[in-house]
Amino acid sequence: MKDKSVVRFITYSDGRMASYRYRTTIPACGLERLGHDVKLGKVDDAAMPGVYIFSKHFNPGEEYPFAQKLKDPKFLAANITSIVPEEHTAGNAIIFDICDNHFDSPSIGDYYRNMVELADYVVAATPRMAEVIKDKCPGTDVTVIPDAYEFPERQPRFNWDQKEITNLMWFGHPTNIKHLQRVWNELAGFNIMIITENGVTLDVDGEVFPIQPWSIDTMLWGFAQSHIVIIPNEGKKSCKGANRIIESIRQGVFVIAEPCPAYEEFKEWMYIGDIKEGLEWCKQHKEELQDRVQKAQAYIREKYAPMKIVGQWHELILKASKGRSIPKAQSPKEIEKLSGEEAQKTVSSPG
Repeated sequence: MKDKSVVRFITYSDGRMASYRYRTTIPACGLERLGHDVKLGKVDDAAMPGVYIFSKHFNPGEEYPFAQKLKDPKFLAANITSIVPEEHTAGNAIIFDICDNHFDSPSIGDYYRNMVELADYVVAATPRMAEVIKDKCPGTDVTVIPDAYEFPERQPRFNWDQKEITNLMWFGHPTNIKHLQRVWNELAGFNIMIITENGVTLDVDGEVFPIQPWSIDTMLWGFAQSHIVIIPNEGKKSCKGANRIIESIRQGVFVIAEPCPAYEEFKEWMYIGDIKEGLEWCKQHKEELQDRVQKAQAYIREKYAPMKIVGQWHELILKASKGRSIPKAQSPKEIEKLSGEEAQKTVSSPG
């Protein structure tokens, strides 16, 4: 392909953070597969015309001044030495991608509001996050692009007619452990596996409870040992996406989750409600669990396939690139062909 849209992801996170992979790595690899000139990196004094996506915002002290420079025609002109005149563009487009609600943070709340005002396009990971953005920054037009799934799909492994439900699994960021602690007494009698960041400790009745340090291998191993994944959460205030329930279902594990906006679409198949009541319901309805998991997998396979989500980023990139030299991008039909193992292989490489 002769012409490519320049796409730069500006981020200070890394692969240990799930949302970095969902919001940066997977979209970046997929967009590169579709023909865009994609790179991941930190701020840089050398810029070229393109689309700059700011995601996982850990260094606002450098990110916001850089974003301001990108919108300054003088800065752009000073850093461009090889643009053919007829290919010259109107400048850079900035996309501000938001997956966590930090608008009320005393340290970065102002950065969020300033970036929303500066950006050409604002993206939210969930409809609930979009509502918060519009509430905090009235008049903002927000595009919702969800997370794609990451892990491979596995068939439900258990014959529930012959197996008791004993092994529970909780995984997530350490900031969510407080929700697990809140329901801890309701989990008596079950074996509990906890997977989170290395170095995190959990005190239970004066003793340190064993925690498995997070890694992809540990996650896959944990799913293989588990009968049920439990996801207590902050409820209707939650702006987070559905990746924990999606990845659990992809691995063939039934999920009991407290209600939150992102989980509503899965209530036809998974138990969305009180954790203790959900565990009792599962004991009484073991024969339904396998079928429910399989139906939920089919739904996820259709809606959250990596290249389907990448296609949404692709459409936004083309929109943001209007007035620039646009690549001969693959058509929506060609994007749809990239599914299953081929799509997963496409977006899994670190590229």
